Amino acid sequence: DKKIPSFKQRYPINEILNVGRHTQVTAGGRVFSFSALVMLGTGKGTAGLGYARGNSVPEAVALAKNVAEKNLISIDLWRGNNIGGYINQKYKKSYIFLRPSRPGYGRSAGKKMDIVLKAFGIEDVIIGTGGSDNRHTRYRALFKGLRDQVRTPRKMSRILGRKLFERGGVFYHTYE
Repeated sequence: DKKIPSFKQRYPINEILNVGRHTQVTAGGRVFSFSALVMLGTGKGTAGLGYARGNSVPEAVALAKNVAEKNLISIDLWRGNNIGGYINQKYKKSYIFLRPSRPGYGRSAGKKMDIVLKAFGIEDVIIGTGGSDNRHTRYRALFKGLRDQVRTPRKMSRILGRKLFERGGVFYHTYE
């Protein structure tokens, strides 16, 4: 018998990034609802971001977890825990840039961005943000940049149209 792994086993990094309260004023009075922004991750290159609204906080968080599970993206990490090159990404009025750093440097990021990088398993990176301070758009910019711009040796060989071989952790081009 195969045991189905629990939610916590599948996604060990499971963080609530933001909870908001919304008010709808009606003729009968005020109606409150809640929103949640949730981050799921394996710590090995796969993570998801989910946003949902519900009538209570636990309901909003549960719905956001379902959305995050549907929006999972996987990236190939370079040398196991890094990004392959510079990433500059804009989403609406927010922008972010990521820069790989030397092995052992660690993550140079704010508390909330650190959670997102930890969910992917990215260790040695410097991150900067600018533009709007809206958290949602910053997280979306980070996800869009990681999804579209992470360069792995396999991607680089496809872009350059050459084979790559590894020698001492550095990739060289072959002219065949």
